[in-house]
Amino acid sequence: MTTPHPVYSSTGPRRGRWLDFACGGVLIAGLFTAIVGLVLLVNYTVVSPEDPVASVTLAEAKDRLRANPTDAALKQAVRELDLQARRTYFRRLQINQGGAWLLVIGAGLFVLATRQVRAVAEKPHLPKRQTETATYPTRAARLGRWAVAGAGGLLLVLMLLRAAVHQSSLPASLADWEKQRAGEAGTMKPHVALFLDGYRRNWPMFRGPLGTGIALVTNAPLTWDGATGAGVVWKTPVPAPGFSSPIVWDQHVFLAGGDAKSREVMCFDANTGDLLWRRPVPPPATGARDLPEAPEFTGYAACTPATDGTRVFASFGSGELVALDYRGQVVWSRNFGPVGNMYGHSTSLLVWRDRLIVLLDQDEAEANKSRLYALDTATGRELWQQSRPVGASWATPIAMEHAGQTQLITLGDPWLIAYNIESGAELWRADCLGADVAPSPVFSGDLVLAVSPNRHLAAVRPDGQGDVTETRIVWESPDGATDITSPVVAGSLVFAVSTDGMLSCLDLATGELLAEKDFAEQMNASPTLVGDRLYFFGLKGRSFVLTATSELQEVAQGALGEPVFASPAFVGERLFVRGKQHLFCLGEKQGATHAD
Repeated sequence: MTTPHPVYSSTGPRRGRWLDFACGGVLIAGLFTAIVGLVLLVNYTVVSPEDPVASVTLAEAKDRLRANPTDAALKQAVRELDLQARRTYFRRLQINQGGAWLLVIGAGLFVLATRQVRAVAEKPHLPKRQTETATYPTRAARLGRWAVAGAGGLLLVLMLLRAAVHQSSLPASLADWEKQRAGEAGTMKPHVALFLDGYRRNWPMFRGPLGTGIALVTNAPLTWDGATGAGVVWKTPVPAPGFSSPIVWDQHVFLAGGDAKSREVMCFDANTGDLLWRRPVPPPATGARDLPEAPEFTGYAACTPATDGTRVFASFGSGELVALDYRGQVVWSRNFGPVGNMYGHSTSLLVWRDRLIVLLDQDEAEANKSRLYALDTATGRELWQQSRPVGASWATPIAMEHAGQTQLITLGDPWLIAYNIESGAELWRADCLGADVAPSPVFSGDLVLAVSPNRHLAAVRPDGQGDVTETRIVWESPDGATDITSPVVAGSLVFAVSTDGMLSCLDLATGELLAEKDFAEQMNASPTLVGDRLYFFGLKGRSFVLTATSELQEVAQGALGEPVFASPAFVGERLFVRGKQHLFCLGEKQGATHAD
């Protein structure tokens, strides 16, 4: 009687069943790997991570809002579309990351199962199967190999698609630097404290010593490669998630991180990357259940800390504010309660002399909840506070000196408002903003620049009083109206890059668009001016160095190998960048970290 099953010796059936099991494992692992690879390919090509942000519907809604900036219903529609786009983007990132791990696991299981098939089949004393089933292991193994090969091919295609971006070439020579850097030709100067030696040598707050994205150093590395380690002095894991940018003082690099369970400040050695300490901040007295919901793309640690060289200050989306010494001990703390922002709280801190400036714009203007505080850096004592006639905003304030008076510049729909930083008294205001304001202001010469994502880039003279909308707005331009990144000024030029990677170069005096460049990559990090060069970091971890001229010549490219959301810090001849998983120090591995 013919049996459909193979015939084995008295000791063979167990080994035969194991061979069947191993062959089935090869087949299942191969098919699993192929399916995962196909899903990753479809997710990347059909539903690209950039598609939500570049949504036609969202773009059309923003265009309508620019034409009707006071339309509350349209403003809310733009917010909802934007939130949906960002959530979709991060969800697809998660799919790609999880799929990559599944692909690795599937390939590993395939290799193990294949090795097991060979080991069992090659053992002595194993009788051959009958004709009808003799080729089963071979067929199963072959099918599994084809499945894995197909998955490998799909993965290769995926990698090629990710690499399919515009190529650049190095120019033969750099253009001469023809204009002095911002602030040197006009009457406005940064406040006196910023010119102290410690501030010039370090990176004490968001966007550097001036808060305007201008590094007070002239040399910085040009290229690096996170995969090979070229140009990487060190990289170290960041133990807590967050989008805050690094700040640097002497041998210390500070970051904020955390989630709904815990918020903390981390301190790293600037020369080695070693984690020196991490300090959880005191929790809200009301408990974690009262924390505001923080979107994934903002989290609870999007605010960049600040330091005065003695203490480091950090704030969080949960309303916590803490001052620590350089050993990580709590000097003082305060809790402002939940911060009601649709995108989460991300306004960074500003230190000016002995004052810590805290901006808490939230909810709608009608709710009258937005506040501006000045606190004593040593004790946390409130020096003054101001109620603000604006809704939620995410722009970090800056300090500048004009006509012998230090002005505190703030942004919030629809007002650009300047305050006396000593007393908190309002000096002047201009109606030049619309919708949700995230980019920080900058200044140069005799102009303050304010960015409105759904309106325009505006230049305002800071020498007025009261409402200066009709008298002090020098120009307004729809070009350069970014929604997240802040602009930077280089001499007579203004540079602004949009979230979708479009760089605009404008004339500072007139607002005229002089040049554009498409990076073909999403960007959340703000650009930085270092000497005569501009530095840009893309969300995929690629970097671009360009000449700070209207020619926009590309000097170099680099790659970290992981997403970059935060803006970099430049100290001496080194560059500190926070990636999604690691903190990087870039530059030459020899030499001092700090400028002399």
